[in-house]
Amino acid sequence: MRTVTVIAIASTLLVSCTEQETEPDAAEEPTFSQFTSLEGSERDAAWSPDGQWVVFGGGPGSQLDLWKMPASGGGEVIQLTSGPAMDVFPAWSPDGTQIAFSSNREGSINLWTVPAAGGEPTRITADEDSVTSKSKFCGMSSVDWSPDGTQLAFSASKTGNNDIWIIPVSGGGPARQLTSGPADDGNPEWSPDGTQISFSSNRSGNVDIWIIPALGGFPRQVTDHPSNDWWNSWSPDGRWLAFVSERSGNYDI
Repeated sequence: MRTVTVIAIASTLLVSCTEQETEPDAAEEPTFSQFTSLEGSERDAAWSPDGQWVVFGGGPGSQLDLWKMPASGGGEVIQLTSGPAMDVFPAWSPDGTQIAFSSNREGSINLWTVPAAGGEPTRITADEDSVTSKSKFCGMSSVDWSPDGTQLAFSASKTGNNDIWIIPVSGGGPARQLTSGPADDGNPEWSPDGTQISFSSNRSGNVDIWIIPALGGFPRQVTDHPSNDWWNSWSPDGRWLAFVSERSGNYDI
C-alpha cells in the first residue's frame, strides 16, 4: 500500500487516500510532429475554445505577429496582425470571436484585441495603464479573459511593482487594481467560475502561486517552497492548479 497526498485547491483541504499497488500499464511511446514552420520563431500557442484553431506569435527577430492555424496542423496559416512590433501572449475570448494580446505597437506595452476572423486590432489599455512590467515577468504581461468575456486581467508596474489589474474589454472604464504591496505579481488567470484569480508572486521571498478574490480582498498563498513556482493554470472544474516549478532541480510541471 502507498499513501498519496493531494491538495484540493477549492476547499484548501489536505486529503489523504490509499490505493493498491498495481503494475502500471505499458506506456505507449509518445509521437511528435512539427506544427509550425514559419520564418523565425513561434511562441505562446493557445487553443481556441472549440478546439479547432491554435493561435501563436511568430516572426523574425523582435517582430512577432499573431497567426492562427487549424488545430489539425493542415490548412492555411492565417496572419492576424502585422507591423514592426511584438504581439505576444494571445488569449481567446470565451466565445471564440476575439483574441486579446500584449503589444508594443505604439511604443508602450498595452493590451489589444483583434477579431479571431481577422480585422483591425483595438487598443484596450491607455498609457497610464501600460502593461510594461519588470524583467522578472519577461517585460510583457500575459492576459486572461473573465469567463463571461467582459474583463481582462493583466500585470502592470505603474505603481513601481508588478500588480494585477482588471479592465473592461470595452475599454469604457479605468483599470482596477487587484493586488498591491512591495512585490511583483504576474501571470493572472481567472478561475472557471469567475470568482478567483490565481497569480505568481514573490511576496513570500521567492515566486509562489497565490489566489485572490476577483472582486478584491486578501490574497491566499497556495504553494510554499524554496524553489520558484509560476505559470499557473486552472483545471476546468476549478479544483486544481497546474504550474511550472524548479523544485525537482529542473523546470517541471
